[in-house]
Amino acid sequence: MDQQQQQKVNEAADQFTDALVQSFKAVADRGASAQDRGAQLTKVFFNQTINNLRAQAEENRQATQLIGRPATAPDRRRTGPHPGVC
Repeated sequence: MDQQQQQKVNEAADQFTDALVQSFKAVADRGASAQDRGAQLTKVFFNQTINNLRAQAEENRQATQLIGRPATAPDRRRTGPHPGVC
């Protein structure tokens, strides 16, 4: 192999190496980006779940308070021995 052929082989090897490095960088960047999106989605999911649980707890608290209150006269008629009969 003469010097010109060797130079072409070296240039081709350098180009291949550069392309490979760029490819690996792109894959790594996409992986990091996907990981960030996954973390954000997880955070949103847990925040929504926490908010839903808080809302349900508040609704349960209010329902418990209503159940614990003495019934008013119209309510007693509906909950008496014959519901709906006045």
